[in-house]
Amino acid sequence: MSTGIQLGLESLPLETHFDILDQGLPIKDLRDLRGTSKELRLAVDEFVRHELIRLKTQGPSSLSHFLATQESVTSDNAWTILGLFKQTYPSLPLNISIEKALQDLNRHLLDQATLQLKNALVLQNPGAFADLALQQTAEQIRTWFSNPINHPRLQNVTGLNLSGRGLSLIPSELRFLSNLEWLNLSQNQIISIASEAFANLPNLQELSLDHNKISEIDPQTFANLPNLKRLFLRQNQLTAIDSQTFTNLPNLQLLNLAQNQLTAIDPQAFANLRNLQFLSLQHNQLTVIGPQTFANLPNLRSIFLDDNLITAADGINHAYLGLGPFVQLSLGLGPNVQVHLGVLRSHSIFNLGCSIL
Repeated sequence: MSTGIQLGLESLPLETHFDILDQGLPIKDLRDLRGTSKELRLAVDEFVRHELIRLKTQGPSSLSHFLATQESVTSDNAWTILGLFKQTYPSLPLNISIEKALQDLNRHLLDQATLQLKNALVLQNPGAFADLALQQTAEQIRTWFSNPINHPRLQNVTGLNLSGRGLSLIPSELRFLSNLEWLNLSQNQIISIASEAFANLPNLQELSLDHNKISEIDPQTFANLPNLKRLFLRQNQLTAIDSQTFTNLPNLQLLNLAQNQLTAIDPQAFANLRNLQFLSLQHNQLTVIGPQTFANLPNLRSIFLDDNLITAADGINHAYLGLGPFVQLSLGLGPNVQVHLGVLRSHSIFNLGCSIL
């Protein structure tokens, strides 16, 4: 491409650059990201102007390739995006502070979470929250939540559906909904959960975090949920379970951890779940489950371990020592795995999927 054509592209309005790039590059949230701070506006504008020329002359940059794999821009991948930006355009006269940009992005994501919380409450209770509907900015909404005159109405809310609202962070204003009994946060883009996210929800009985991108859980995240009975964490990106994660859930009856990327479970991870009845660990990457992992679960009735990477009988023998006589096991170990019936003879077994000796 000639210099004249390049200059012609550079002279196009920025919105035209966005439109052209949108045809071949899923930049999606870059428009919203641009508005969060001066640093990010400069970064995004320069990327859009220069990437279009680069695509026409040299092919897509590593930054473009990375963006093409991302569903959205979040606090988790923004560091990589901005780092690749500086690597791709090192000669540009920009002084972009990645730390400052990430702080601005985090504030932006919190604002978006607050706005979505307001929208959900108004949708579920339009009459009760008519005045909340009039609050337009995140700061106005926070002021409304903080006003004690509004607290009785918030405490009347016993259920809240925040499913599918594009959340990357959990709104901190949940703490004002102290009488919530069920909370649905499924099908969002949540990556991590702050330790205080559910700190003031003592009556919560059901929590769904299915279909997110959670890769780690702070050990204190569920520490103040004494009445929680059902916890859904299916289809996330968890790789390990800490010994403290479920310590303070004395009434938990159902725990679904299916379709994660679990490779390890601390032997004490379930030690305090004495009322647990249903445990699903299907579709993970477990190869071995440590001795006595399920030994302190006197009320357990069903456990599902299908579609893991357990390939040897020795990897499961100790795992089931101590289970009660009526536990149903779904192992799905495959036809080439041999299990000694003596190890499991006291259990009601279904879907074993292996050779019995």
